[in-house]
Amino acid sequence: VKSLPKTIRKQLVPVPQLVEQILPIMQQKRYEQDNVPLVQALAEQIRIPRQVDIDTVEWAKICQSQLDDYCRMRFEIVDEKAKVRRSGRSLSQLLEQSREQLEHSVASFAEEGFKRTQIVQWDFGELEDSHVYQKDGSQMRGFPALVDAGDSVTLDLASTAAEAQEASRDGVLKLLMLAMPDKVRYLKKNLCRDSRAILPFVQLGNRDDLLIDIIKTALQDCCLQGNCLQGNDIPRDADAFAACLQRGKAGIVEKAVELEAIMYQCLENYRQVCDRLQQRRQFFALQCEDIDAQLKGLLSPGFMQIAGFLHLRDYPRYLEAIVVRLDRLSGSAQQDAQLCEKLASVEQPLRTLLYKYPHAMFSDPAVANFRWLIEELRVSLFAQQLKTSVPVSFERTTKAWNKINHNQYILH
Repeated sequence: VKSLPKTIRKQLVPVPQLVEQILPIMQQKRYEQDNVPLVQALAEQIRIPRQVDIDTVEWAKICQSQLDDYCRMRFEIVDEKAKVRRSGRSLSQLLEQSREQLEHSVASFAEEGFKRTQIVQWDFGELEDSHVYQKDGSQMRGFPALVDAGDSVTLDLASTAAEAQEASRDGVLKLLMLAMPDKVRYLKKNLCRDSRAILPFVQLGNRDDLLIDIIKTALQDCCLQGNCLQGNDIPRDADAFAACLQRGKAGIVEKAVELEAIMYQCLENYRQVCDRLQQRRQFFALQCEDIDAQLKGLLSPGFMQIAGFLHLRDYPRYLEAIVVRLDRLSGSAQQDAQLCEKLASVEQPLRTLLYKYPHAMFSDPAVANFRWLIEELRVSLFAQQLKTSVPVSFERTTKAWNKINHNQYILH
């Protein structure tokens, strides 16, 4: 608490008395069950008696840089015989030190017989959640994954459950494509035939990228019903896979055509954004740089699959909001620049998290919710007349960020 900035700390004096007051009520089951970070729990309990709001993201950074080592958690990595292999105050450093050894061990074991290539149908039994094996006298654990290998799928081992989940998402979609060759062939022949309409995407990818993206997104929605996204599991055996195939086979073409229409609208709006950026870049460099970063997060090869059908429907509105923002810049440049600064403080932690844990968009619903809430916030700030799909504000985004279980992400 004493590490807080003076402007906040002076509202909390005497600090020892405050700590004695809130310490007994810190032991709450919901904090333990939800793995709530200490600064977040403290901020919540401080707010009750003192009515002081604390930015928990900034507070965590301050603690990271200022607290003495003896105030930090000490971590140990132990083997199955309880022998300490590594220890230290920084979990991220311990994980990085161990990751290379773990990845080498998993890859070595997979090559020795677990790995299987050229899979074109589900004929390999059950896809285990994890696989325990012995290596160099130690018990190790790998995570089976189905990896898209282009014209087939490879059964391999990943070093973490999240990596296996992310890889298997694509692997299952590839098997679904291989299971309905006639429909896939038809879609590849008939989709994205308007070369002028897809021209704006040329600087990001090509027609083949768009085709595969549409087909996989349609399969994702029809066959898996989003089950491989946002923390939900993928089919783990042949029967479950067959059920997924049967569930979505009839509607795949109709869904793909619907996705194509949304894609064309997205690319038309993207063309308008690019035209206006070219006109305004020399006059509004800061704002255009912010929009460049936003576009990079929205549009890239595979953007439809990343967004999923539910959020992809909002893309034309997000891009239209950028057009509205650029059209208004001449009369609101100063206010826009101030909003850019506030947005950066909200978005940078997410960008840092996704840079290190890109799979979080698929494996953690709280991360995905926060990411799309940011886009709604941008609509609210720059094109309010387009309306948002949910109530949103800077305060709501902060609350959404705090709902993420940050203990599973080591970002320092």
